[in-house]
Amino acid sequence: MQVFKISKEEYINHYIWPGIEQGCDCRFDDYYIAPRRMLFDRTNELFKQECNSSMREAGCKDINEMSSRDFKILPVESGTKKLKLCGLREEGNNSFALNSPKINECKENELKCGTLSDFFYCTQEKECPIFQIKNNSIVESGTQDYFQIIRENEMTLPLVEFKIAQGDGVCKKVNDRSITPGRPNYDLISDPGLECDRDPRFKLIYKFNELDFFQANDALDIAKQAPGYEISSQYQWGLYGRHYINFSLPCREYQQELMDSVDSFDEIESQQQILMIISIISVCITILMFTLNCCTMCGVDLFFIKGKGTEESNTLFFIQFFFKESAQIANAVIIILTFTPIQKLVDFFNNLINRACSDRVTLDEFQKIIDLLITSTYAFDFIYIIIFCVGVFIDFLVGIFLAYKYVQERKRLEEQNKYQDPNNQGQNNPGVYNPYPQIQNYQIDADPFNPRKQNDIQIQA
Repeated sequence: MQVFKISKEEYINHYIWPGIEQGCDCRFDDYYIAPRRMLFDRTNELFKQECNSSMREAGCKDINEMSSRDFKILPVESGTKKLKLCGLREEGNNSFALNSPKINECKENELKCGTLSDFFYCTQEKECPIFQIKNNSIVESGTQDYFQIIRENEMTLPLVEFKIAQGDGVCKKVNDRSITPGRPNYDLISDPGLECDRDPRFKLIYKFNELDFFQANDALDIAKQAPGYEISSQYQWGLYGRHYINFSLPCREYQQELMDSVDSFDEIESQQQILMIISIISVCITILMFTLNCCTMCGVDLFFIKGKGTEESNTLFFIQFFFKESAQIANAVIIILTFTPIQKLVDFFNNLINRACSDRVTLDEFQKIIDLLITSTYAFDFIYIIIFCVGVFIDFLVGIFLAYKYVQERKRLEEQNKYQDPNNQGQNNPGVYNPYPQIQNYQIDADPFNPRKQNDIQIQA
């Protein structure tokens, strides 16, 4: 049974079963032999590893890895028949954001689908695209399932995305798999399901149970190859469809800007990564140099740097100071550069919300983006700027204080040297030999009445 068949079609009912990792099943069963506990202390669990010999002797069983599978068939009429749904995307008009009409009319040679100003669609095809797919069950000498294709819109835009999901709907996050609330995951499943928040934009098209779904896709062997993997008819699955995200007619001028905002987010993310890398490198080097500087200030002589007051220790301090300030200035420049695009995005999304440009779910997503920008990136940058200013102020105070102490120490040493020089001239001139140290500072006056004695005394001196 096939709803419609056209060339270059793609599957609408398309689901990728994630597969199973290799494991070792050591859960208790009838084959368990108690004395073998001596070889392996068996526990009632699945291990994500290959069984070793001790595990196998204790009764554990290997579970081989199973690759992912592509489920392309839906069960219909209580699982007695199989269905494939195929569709063809409209070429050249596959982005409503780029091709949506900005006025309440379509271009020449285009077919207008719908009458409401905010929910009409223009196409160059001979017929309107599919706006809805409905499933009906009619009891007439049995149960018969059929699908109704609707090409007339009722405050909707064309269907653009389909997903098969377990439980009550599709997860909001693109890569999350939904699971029935309260159902445990199989321990070896490659991509486990989540009890996630559902996206109300995905509307239910068709509902079916898990047993019929796996049986239609010839996948019941999974339960045999992976003991403990449950396939049950009590769990419900569904085919869901999502329409184009609509912008009201007065807001469609902002659709291109909305698409371009992705590049702005990428740019902000790159700048934040650079900021983080510079900060980490700066902190590591600053801690290292600060530790060395503390050692030299305490008078410790390292094998490559002398202690307090030496030229090496002073140079180390200035290197640390200028490196730290340079890193902080680089961070400050990056933060200042990110302020403008962040504020621009916040203002843009606030404008979309205030003008009610889209549906409630989409506007809520816009608000989450604003909250993320403000509470994380914007707030972090603002706090970092404050820390930068405080840090620079403290560093300059410390630098001025150390410079003042250095000048005071130099003055004290100069005064001490001046006091010691007059009393240590001989000691400070090691090249001059004094044969009479006991009369070094003793003066003998010459006799003015005896010239010879005067000459003798001068010679002796």
